Amino acid sequence: MLSLVDRVGAWVLTALESVGAVATFGGRAVVEAFRPPYEPGEILRHLYQFGTRSAPLILIAGFAIGVVLSMHTRASLERFGAEGSSRPDSRSRSFAKRGR
Repeated sequence: MLSLVDRVGAWVLTALESVGAVATFGGRAVVEAFRPPYEPGEILRHLYQFGTRSAPLILIAGFAIGVVLSMHTRASLERFGAEGSSRPDSRSRSFAKRGR
């Protein structure tokens, strides 16, 4: 029975060491982020590069999420009696009915 306790204790100590190492790394990262010297030119250059390189991915992901949301929203709206229209002039007719 003692060997089981030893194994559990060793596992707990290993887990605590890992958590401590991650906490130490996180603490050092936060401290170093606010420690000078600052290089505003390099920071802006990196922000620009990350932004331009990630724009296509953001556009594709946004489009995919929009498609999925529209499909789910359509099913929900149809359950409540909403009707879809595939005619391009249906929008102008609805405005004409309201007097606009």
